[in-house]
Amino acid sequence: MNKNVYKLTALAFSTGVCLLSPPLAFSAEDNQPVANSTAQATTPAASSSSTSEIFGSRGGFIHPSMSVSGVTSDNINNTKNDKIGDWSTIYSPSIWLALPRSQQTQLEIVSSNTAPGGRQMFMDKPKSFNRYQGYAFYGADIEEYHTHTELNTVKQAGVGYFQYNLRGGLSIDVFDKYISSADPLGTGDTTELDKFKSNLTGTMIDYDLGTKFNIRFDYTKFHLSYNLADSLGKNRDDNSYSGYLFYKYSQKTNLFAQYEFVNVNYDINTRENNEQHHYSLGIQWKPTEKTSLRAKVGVVERNSDNTTVGDTTEPVIELSATHQLTEKTGLQLVASQKVSESTVSTASYSNDSNVAFTVLEQFTEKIGASLRLSYTKMDFQENAGEPGRTDNMYSLSPSLRYMFKEWLMADLGYEYSERNSNQDVYDYAANKVFIRLSSGF
Repeated sequence: MNKNVYKLTALAFSTGVCLLSPPLAFSAEDNQPVANSTAQATTPAASSSSTSEIFGSRGGFIHPSMSVSGVTSDNINNTKNDKIGDWSTIYSPSIWLALPRSQQTQLEIVSSNTAPGGRQMFMDKPKSFNRYQGYAFYGADIEEYHTHTELNTVKQAGVGYFQYNLRGGLSIDVFDKYISSADPLGTGDTTELDKFKSNLTGTMIDYDLGTKFNIRFDYTKFHLSYNLADSLGKNRDDNSYSGYLFYKYSQKTNLFAQYEFVNVNYDINTRENNEQHHYSLGIQWKPTEKTSLRAKVGVVERNSDNTTVGDTTEPVIELSATHQLTEKTGLQLVASQKVSESTVSTASYSNDSNVAFTVLEQFTEKIGASLRLSYTKMDFQENAGEPGRTDNMYSLSPSLRYMFKEWLMADLGYEYSERNSNQDVYDYAANKVFIRLSSGF
């Protein structure tokens, strides 16, 4: 099995570029790979200050990849009535560079337009035994429709990351993720293709206090800008500040406490400005080599400038678990409950619940398959005078993969998606089939 191809595909999905239902081990939720729980590692202690030690004794890797996909859908606009079908071709080139050499990316940077502060979930800071580690990524999806060419798009993403480990247990990470893309049709107030640009930049500072404790401070800045006049009210800049205390309870268990302050500032729709205080407790648990779990529970206090909805306190839950059931069968579960910025102008914010379950099967060295089921509930907190809205979304995504060579593979998949809303006009159902040929080194 070509691990390079899998990891290149994982990187592409982690940047939020790829449009299709991800094959095998990669979650379709926000186009991200399912997070693995990682145990805390000791920050490397340097024994000398030689040039070879600081810069590494091995050169970097350059990892190019390319895929071509064909997609057909019976409802490209995600509408209840007047469904339109079409097919498209997607060309997806990408390249990433790592120094020192690495076969995988070090940090999963998953940004989200609706997440206050721009981060989708907890960012598990990597521990490197090199003095430094860095990588850069660029990828694109160039989609061309057969009939409805007004929907043709070029979606791009760029990621940069650098970690430097100092003597004495201090480690500093800086990262940046840029996306030029578009929301899925039917997401917000408009029926047009809603293009946007976003940028998430930040730093993480970690200090090892000894064998049991370490502390971490994060800062992130998230910028979001839409192009359509109807969507300018969603443009905003967020600043987030976080503090963590980690406790290594055992070789298999790490506990942590987190406080986060998020300041959400809208450019035009300033009455939706809000401040959020997050208080959470979490665990990273790896009881066996086959099982890992990461969970976080807490509350968020949301203080809004919008007097029609006022202030509120809501629960926050994040869960990510993996289990290797047999040598050829793996299970993955991701769930969350959180407060999100609204995608529609009639609501101030939404309470979102999500659960996704994936079964992975490797039949032979060349043939693999996956089945993913997901459910999302979006409970919009409407402004005064607006009708309440709750959306329930379901999806079913089976896929097959065949490895021709170590550097060449093909995927065939199907996705059924459905949205049931208490406001019937927002209901829809869609069927999509894709085939993809990918290569990577």
